[in-house]
Amino acid sequence: MEITNNLYSVSIKRLRAFYLLLLLLLGFGCKGKSQYVGDIPVVKVDVSSAIDRDFEGKIDIVEIVALETSDVALISEIDKLIVTDNYIVTASLTHMSRGASKVDLFDRNGRFLRTIGRQGRGPGEHTGVGDIWLNEDKNEIYILDARNSYILTFDLDGNLLSNIDPGIMILSICKIDNGIWSYSPAVNPEEGVLMLLDADSGEIKKRFLPQNSYFPIGWIPQFFDDGEDGVCFAYPHSDIVYRLEGGEPRPMLRIDFGKHTQPFAEIRKIKDTDTYNQRVQGRGYMGSIDQLIFCGDGMLFFPFTEIMNRGEWGYPHSVYYNMTTGDMTVYNSMRRPFSLPDDSKYPLKEIHHLSDDPITAHNGLWVHVVKPQSYSLSDENLALLRERVCPEITRDSNPLLYFVKRF
Repeated sequence: MEITNNLYSVSIKRLRAFYLLLLLLLGFGCKGKSQYVGDIPVVKVDVSSAIDRDFEGKIDIVEIVALETSDVALISEIDKLIVTDNYIVTASLTHMSRGASKVDLFDRNGRFLRTIGRQGRGPGEHTGVGDIWLNEDKNEIYILDARNSYILTFDLDGNLLSNIDPGIMILSICKIDNGIWSYSPAVNPEEGVLMLLDADSGEIKKRFLPQNSYFPIGWIPQFFDDGEDGVCFAYPHSDIVYRLEGGEPRPMLRIDFGKHTQPFAEIRKIKDTDTYNQRVQGRGYMGSIDQLIFCGDGMLFFPFTEIMNRGEWGYPHSVYYNMTTGDMTVYNSMRRPFSLPDDSKYPLKEIHHLSDDPITAHNGLWVHVVKPQSYSLSDENLALLRERVCPEITRDSNPLLYFVKRF
């Protein structure tokens, strides 16, 4: 799946959307695990069916890419990853990383090309990376300045092309043909928190998804490639995933946790964080869907957690869902080591690190980030990686990218 962030014509997009919804409907009818309410397919998640993360015989590693490590290419965290047929883009986001906030560009084999932009307060610099988006057709990368909400556009050679100041607080962005989409909940939220901005001036063109007021909920929603050369958005104050089509957000699917679904109609009327916490926290509700990954052949992944009381940690869960057949597997947080057979390309043994969630997908493969310094990567497996991937891999190397096939 080559990631491009351009939308096709409205007519083509509607045809693809209809085809996707048809697949969803057929899958729901066959398996009885979901249903179709109105115009929106519903993904019904049974939390009680969650199983341990035991992937023995269920996955294989097709490819491992070692990101080049050098004095100018040191990566502490990868919070957002974009993979295409030609490039790999890594981003350390300010609100998630403990290290430097930056954007690095690699070729598809992991060779470091350059850092895009840099942190600072001078022309063309950012105070920290809030979000990124790639338009490979135009050879452009867009960086959201985390503090100032400037939107900086660079070409893939690292040259600054534009710096737009929309004059509003923005938490996440994507840029497609009809403008810049932004999640901007702090500016008159009753008029809509999802905004379509003019691509040249940053002026607000349209607003969608009104709510009573803005209050932080612990995670920042992002825009996601939808696997059909389009873009989707998971609105945090709703159970609906929207597809951005024809200059509007159109309901794509609904995620239903049954009795564990949050009271979203009430939440959108809440005015402050304390009231939200009292109404939602510690009551068994599920949420925090901060990632959606579409992986070809109708496969969808998303994580979720129980919304706990302040100071308590909710155990992570994850869902792999086949939108074509309706098959669904819900995993809890219990990780079990597993091994790959000796005839595998990478016959790693007693694997722990692949039990973590994927970060993106490409060409029908799930992509996982693995740190060589991780305690879960054994010395024996590290030696095998040096033999079959790159002899220069050490515990201090940049993260590895595992391209994984699930059975």
